[in-house]
Amino acid sequence: MKKQLLLTFALLGVLVGLSTATAVAQETITADKSGRFHLGKAARVGDKVLDAGMYQVQHFDEKADHIVIFRKVEMGYRGNMGNQNLGEEVLRAKCTVEAVDKKIGDTIILLRKNAGGDREAFEVWIRGERVKHVLPAS
Repeated sequence: MKKQLLLTFALLGVLVGLSTATAVAQETITADKSGRFHLGKAARVGDKVLDAGMYQVQHFDEKADHIVIFRKVEMGYRGNMGNQNLGEEVLRAKCTVEAVDKKIGDTIILLRKNAGGDREAFEVWIRGERVKHVLPAS
């Protein structure tokens, strides 16, 4: 009986360890209500790279395709956060959509390490929608 209990706790410990390792490998960036967010380090989206900086993420449908767009946000005089201008589109990626259980509360970008060790965005969740946008792998 003691051995079985000990074995059960050991197995539980291994499972918790595996799930924690997966959670640590993933990073979540939360955007504001308009989809603006700060990227501290460069990250891949498909075969392209977003450099560190301020961006806005948006989703739209183009015919039968779902598209996620990243636009550069230009800071005001001397990096003033209160005076931001929406800049040029820097990245456009086709994505697939998967339904989620409830309406999404905040816009988030999920990142992970890819096989080459680079940070890559793999999902975008847009505030108010009921689908997640799955980005192409790099």
